[in-house]
Amino acid sequence: MLTRIVLFVLFCCLGNQAFSATQTLTISTNGSGAVTRNPNNVAYPNGAVVTLTATPAGGWQFGSWSGDISGVINPTNVLMDSDKAITANFLAIPTYSLTVGVAGSGTVVPSSGSYLSNTV
Repeated sequence: MLTRIVLFVLFCCLGNQAFSATQTLTISTNGSGAVTRNPNNVAYPNGAVVTLTATPAGGWQFGSWSGDISGVINPTNVLMDSDKAITANFLAIPTYSLTVGVAGSGTVVPSSGSYLSNTV
């Protein structure tokens, strides 16, 4: 008895990348701050949406996203349709010195010192 087995193999491609059931998300930072992802995984099913939230450290502010996404919207959503590498860019908030002098009687508030931009 002769048995014939026919095997069909289907490959799907997106550009030059082979289709994968999971996509990886690599996050890095430039400056001082952190990024959280929701859901918090390293690999995601193809087509999943991940929310990224950039949180600056004290004295820093979020500037922009770069890499496989760009823009200044925070938090932002990422469609996982391929492997992604994304950087959150943080900018140092400028610090200014304030020197106060009083002529005559009276006081001045705030007193002399260093202050972050837009805080005095």
